Amino acid sequence: MYQSFDVTWKDQSRTDYNNNPDGTVQQSTSQLWNTISNRWDNSSRLTYTYNVDGTMQQRIFQTWDPSSNVWNNTSRVTYTYNASKKQLTFELELWNDPNWAPSSKDIYTYDGNNYVTKILTQNYDIISPWKNRQQITYENNLDGTVSQTVFESWNVNVWEPTERLSNTFTNSKP
Repeated sequence: MYQSFDVTWKDQSRTDYNNNPDGTVQQSTSQLWNTISNRWDNSSRLTYTYNVDGTMQQRIFQTWDPSSNVWNNTSRVTYTYNASKKQLTFELELWNDPNWAPSSKDIYTYDGNNYVTKILTQNYDIISPWKNRQQITYENNLDGTVSQTVFESWNVNVWEPTERLSNTFTNSKP
């Protein structure tokens, strides 16, 4: 629960969690405190599904419509993984009643040690599906710490560097 202080503590928002028998979150519902009716009003909720191996398969975000008393779909994220349970894709879809419409996706690449080396972000375009938008390239030390991160943006037909972050470690991981 989130409260703000103005002479006294005042309720603002809260999130309730419903868990599966294995302890993973099945659904989280966020509510806002209504100061006029003195009650909690639904705001949004997330519903989670999992693969047999326990990795998250999908997350659906919905918002509450108080006029019709229904949950409305907003967005859906679907995840895929490699054999080592490392995330391969993160695909975002937006609700365009009555269907889900592709929006963007991230594609993860790993080295032989299962350290992430690249994240490619693409946006969906109905004219030319899956256009490159951004890529992040990681250089990893032998222990998996990231020594350098390079951000690039796609410009017509070429990657253009936009930022670089270099890390130095002394005697321990961050």
